Amino acid sequence: MYFDPEPKRRREDFYDYDELLHEFQESVRNYKITLVTGLRRYGKTSLMLTGLNELGVNHIFIDCRLLGDKPTLRGFMELIINEMSKDSTLRGILGRFDFLEVGALGFRLKVKLKVRSALLSIIEGLSNTVLVIDEAQLLRNTNYRFDELLAYIYDHVNVRVVISGSEVGLLYRFLRLNDPESPLYGRSIHEIRIKPLPRGKSMEFLRRGFEQVNVKVNDDVIERAVNELDGVIGWLTMFGYEYTRRGKSLEEIIHEATLLAASEVNKALEIHGAARARFVAVLESVAMGSSTWGSIKRYVNARLGSINDTALSNVIKSLMDMGLISKVNGGYVINDPMVKRAVSNGLIKP
Repeated sequence: MYFDPEPKRRREDFYDYDELLHEFQESVRNYKITLVTGLRRYGKTSLMLTGLNELGVNHIFIDCRLLGDKPTLRGFMELIINEMSKDSTLRGILGRFDFLEVGALGFRLKVKLKVRSALLSIIEGLSNTVLVIDEAQLLRNTNYRFDELLAYIYDHVNVRVVISGSEVGLLYRFLRLNDPESPLYGRSIHEIRIKPLPRGKSMEFLRRGFEQVNVKVNDDVIERAVNELDGVIGWLTMFGYEYTRRGKSLEEIIHEATLLAASEVNKALEIHGAARARFVAVLESVAMGSSTWGSIKRYVNARLGSINDTALSNVIKSLMDMGLISKVNGGYVINDPMVKRAVSNGLIKP
């Protein structure tokens, strides 16, 4: 069902992404490392899970968001071990490692161990498996060089890796693919970029989704929903689910989506401390239509007092890295329609 809020795992539930599915599957077959990028709610997880299930390959899926605000290498290893424990074949591999012990809840790492060498042992035990690292940019906050681990896998281990991230600029910086001093520099890595649905496809997605659950909806409602939610398939799915399963109106759903977007942005900005007000001011300026660098500066100066060019450029670059804004046709725009609405409604705390 298109309106199932869970990530899709079957082609019939995954709307009109045949070309991307084919590209993804060919990439997994032919490249040691595949990069899947796209903003939040663009369908990255559904693409990866559906593609891997259709390929019929052993895979484990690591969601780095589960590591919390302070990710550690040990925590990353524990996620891998937990996922391996769910697979009958991979579970047998875990029994070989002397740095693991069996507790009431399954395998766990011993208190004292050499974490780095233990991680390499686990990775080598994943031979003929696809390792998916979702929201990988969050690993940049550890003190471990994951680009070195990925280069080691690329050169020496029979494991294919799929890396995905929604904060695309941060992901690029984390992997350092264009840095000649990076261990991944020059490696053959295939990137798949997911974009929002065009307007016509968004309308068709909603129509087909409503047909699947035998609910008749006027085209006016569908058009209004697409006007508000644009081509972000995650928001369109939320609308279809809440409208058909819980009987909520479009206005109620838009309100809930706006609050959810606001909560996510507020959390993302927490790390910026005293500089947070500058980030909010730039978002406010862009939401109101100030698309050029100069117009943004004038707004921020009026709102907060004088800001130097370097500081403003750093704020704008950080917002781009986080996936909150993009530069389009020489001007800046907020990428997500619900984030723009949240900013316009004053829901982002300075």
